[in-house]
Amino acid sequence: MPGMIILYCSLFAIFIADLAYSRPYKLFSNQKTAYRISLANDASESEKWAATELQHWLQQISGTHFPIKDIDPTYKGRQIVIGYNELTKSNPGDHVRPSDEDESFRYYNVKSNLYIYGGKQRGTMYGVMAFLENEFGCRWYTPTVSVIPKRSNYFFHSIEFSDAPRIRNRHNNYLEASDPLWAARNRMNGRQRYVKQPGGVEAFWEVHTFYQLLPPAEFFATHPEYFSLVKGKRMFKEQTEREPGQLCLSNPDVLQIITERVKDKMRRSPEYTIYDVSQNDIWGNQCECGSCQEIVQ
Repeated sequence: MPGMIILYCSLFAIFIADLAYSRPYKLFSNQKTAYRISLANDASESEKWAATELQHWLQQISGTHFPIKDIDPTYKGRQIVIGYNELTKSNPGDHVRPSDEDESFRYYNVKSNLYIYGGKQRGTMYGVMAFLENEFGCRWYTPTVSVIPKRSNYFFHSIEFSDAPRIRNRHNNYLEASDPLWAARNRMNGRQRYVKQPGGVEAFWEVHTFYQLLPPAEFFATHPEYFSLVKGKRMFKEQTEREPGQLCLSNPDVLQIITERVKDKMRRSPEYTIYDVSQNDIWGNQCECGSCQEIVQ
């Protein structure tokens, strides 16, 4: 009989422990929350922006305000911790700080607390946006059209997600995608021509650059041989015309001039990560001189 009582007590204790473990954590309910958003003093500008984005969109979703506070190691309440910091690195598996440029990210919970982090430049920021997308269904379709589902409550047991971009430079070349906030929210990090954007951009300098690097107005009168030979005549056409001209790519002076000017552009505009040397638009009127045609053949 005593053995049975001990057995019953043990099973009851396991049942109670199981019940406690399975009880979900409440992020918000009925426009109330016990959570704060915690951010380190040395957080990057993009991490600060990500914290305000999280605060803004959670309020749109839940109707409740999540205060943003400095990290306090003595704080015992519930929190969403943004960025890699002294709280994050104390968790199992998070002892190595990601490099600032690392765009991979991870979000997860340890009991009631949520953690979102990645590289300081864009990784943490992308983790926040992925958290809003995956867990709440947020979508930013255009700069003026967003879908933010409303919820009266959100409970969770266990959250764990990580991802890393497979393509280094991500860019959609249509007009609305040039909006910096839309691009940051959708994890687009590349663009033609540099602009300020949360987390920065992998900008590339121009396209169809032959005449920008070697302008006909500067060189044609004295060096027509730098330009396309078409039907027996050296020629150029302005970039605005339907079929602009090209350069004589077999001319060693052309190679030297363009090389030096690309280097100069890199020195004067170090904000770009890609510098383009490419033929003029429409792509007609390639050089027909013997040396160029040898290369073509």
